[in-house]
Amino acid sequence: MKRLIQMIKKLFSYKFIRFLFAGGINVLFSYLCFAILMLLIGNKELATGLNVLICATFNFFTSSKIVFTDSKSSLWVIVKFYGIYAVYYILNLLHLYVTVDLWGWNTYLAQLVSLFYLPI
Repeated sequence: MKRLIQMIKKLFSYKFIRFLFAGGINVLFSYLCFAILMLLIGNKELATGLNVLICATFNFFTSSKIVFTDSKSSLWVIVKFYGIYAVYYILNLLHLYVTVDLWGWNTYLAQLVSLFYLPI
């Protein structure tokens, strides 16, 4: 058991491994948050907007703490981070419009698919 813990600590000493771990947590949290918001609100545009606001904040803190092990961020870093999420929001709405409104996909499936390529 002690050896396993040492191996995990060694893995997490690499920034890229921490990046993948934080990304996985953020994707899971984002989809769960979207699904709950859709169930509560029933409007994909509003659910997506609230989801982006909630998840951008969650992602900012997980990325800064887990990946960069930083407890302080400048205002400029925060503005850039949320600016990227504003673009992500627009692309996500476009994706949902095409997949749900034009192609007739299920909203939950469309959002799940978007999580595989939109973060890139």
